[in-house]
Amino acid sequence: MPLSSEHAGHPSNAVGVARDHITIARADTLKFSELAGFLARHMGKQVSGRDPNASYPGLGFVAKADGELIGIALFYFIPSTEPGEDLCYLTIFVDPLCRRCGVGRRLMDEVLDFAKQRDGKVAVVVNLPEADAEAGALLLSRCGFAEIDSELRYERNLVGVQPRAPDPSFSLHEYRGGDPLLDRGILDLHRRAYRSHPCVAKITDDLLALRLANPDCNYELMFTAGKLVGYASLWREKGGCYIDSLLIAQRYWGSGASDNLVILLEGMAIKRGFTTAWAMCRSSNRPIIRLMDSHGFRSVQTTRRFCKRFCDAGA
Repeated sequence: MPLSSEHAGHPSNAVGVARDHITIARADTLKFSELAGFLARHMGKQVSGRDPNASYPGLGFVAKADGELIGIALFYFIPSTEPGEDLCYLTIFVDPLCRRCGVGRRLMDEVLDFAKQRDGKVAVVVNLPEADAEAGALLLSRCGFAEIDSELRYERNLVGVQPRAPDPSFSLHEYRGGDPLLDRGILDLHRRAYRSHPCVAKITDDLLALRLANPDCNYELMFTAGKLVGYASLWREKGGCYIDSLLIAQRYWGSGASDNLVILLEGMAIKRGFTTAWAMCRSSNRPIIRLMDSHGFRSVQTTRRFCKRFCDAGA
């Protein structure tokens, strides 16, 4: 959704651009260099590793005025933990100079029309950082989205932190795949943990295999008495450690397993030289928030989540 950015020296002259000068096209007509330049200009995000002359390979739509890129909507589909439902994760960026020209609404309409063509149920999900949410929330409301919850970003500075001793009855092991029983255990833990949460992606066998093969992703499994208690999935990012999931089997709640998993993860992160650790926690998940607070994590950002469902897309 629309983001604030500095525009000193920005070549755009799109202030007050006439709506009939705006054209919408599929994102795969965009050169990768155009996409990377737009994201760098508006987000400070550097995107590299692809042929700059190649076309963007994913799903999306772009808006241009007189040949200049002024807006982009990128999205992808992934199965939901809700049976028979696909999630459409959507991100929209519009040049702040063009926010009153209807660009965001036109891009949104294209995405929603595309989503409606899919078979089965579809939930389109948009995340808005609270600091930038006012204009975006208004657009989403007009397009029939409902706010479902918020996510809190929790961070912990690990510089100078001394590793703590966990309960020796718990142990942590890095897992790189190859054991069908452990794969099933991971998938089952994920399914049970998120079955009552809206708009959560399902972890499939194929997705788990892709993650396990990614050198930037770690699955750390915790055991006690030879039994799988829980796990955490981690991503290495900019010298830090992003905790994507932290799950404990329900029968071990209240046993100290959650605290020990955090202690073991902290020790692992310090040993590997990570300077920070962070996680996203649902505002409604009070036990996880209490866990983060008790282990020195601090909330630094709130992201609001919005959803629009098509109960019978493709009909």
